[in-house]
Amino acid sequence: MTFRNCTGLTGAIPAGLFGTFSGAPAANMFYCTFDACSGLTGAIPAGLFSGISGAPAESMFSYTFSGCAGLTSIPTGLFSGISGAPASSMFNNTFNGCSGLTGSIPAGLFGTISGAPAVYMFVYTFRGCSGLTGSIPAGLFGALSGTPAQQMFSNTFSGCSGLTGSVPAGLFGTLYGAPANGMFQQTFSNCRGLTGIDDGIWDLTGLTNTNISTVFHQTFYGCNNITSAPPTIAFGNTTNLWEHFTAMTDQNTFSNANKMVGYASIPLAWR
Repeated sequence: MTFRNCTGLTGAIPAGLFGTFSGAPAANMFYCTFDACSGLTGAIPAGLFSGISGAPAESMFSYTFSGCAGLTSIPTGLFSGISGAPASSMFNNTFNGCSGLTGSIPAGLFGTISGAPAVYMFVYTFRGCSGLTGSIPAGLFGALSGTPAQQMFSNTFSGCSGLTGSVPAGLFGTLYGAPANGMFQQTFSNCRGLTGIDDGIWDLTGLTNTNISTVFHQTFYGCNNITSAPPTIAFGNTTNLWEHFTAMTDQNTFSNANKMVGYASIPLAWR
């Protein structure tokens, strides 16, 4: 929480601010570092965390730039040294409210993460980043595989109204086992610039049919420019979320995404 709520700080974040710090991530190492530093401006410096490499640690970049509405861009390779299994809250709220960020989300932003999901790992990461544009990079979240974790992608892109194109196949890796509360709750809510959803954004072939009301709650709420059909999944002869997850009610997954192909045929509990 080094500079947290330092609203009087102005100008750009200096390149080399953290000197020659190097090594593996540690828990809470950049937690809330610039949280609510609303006077900061300019691009986040390339190489700001270049000395950090290794497996994620709990809350390592949680709230790091949250509320920094004056920052203008995310550099390529900002977290490129990260590799290994996810840790809880590792990118929780990292850029939440950074409405001044422009340009595309860099491919490979989060390094080469692989392994089982962790709770809150990407909750609110880009929430309210309305200035970000372009398509979401395929492989942005690495190679995830395993049992879902609570709120792992809750509100990740909520309010990112400038993002365009289709949500790419394979974005969330391979999941199996029991669903978790809130795991895709409002992930893309009010992303009004999105125009499609690729088949295969979820590999859910091993996910059980469990009655949890928040699993897909309002995932694509308000995405009223999506013109593709709902994404299909392979569960024997079933192809739609609602055909497999019959125990779930009131998901409202596609609420107000009314330009989707076949929207009127989606059950009311899912729209």
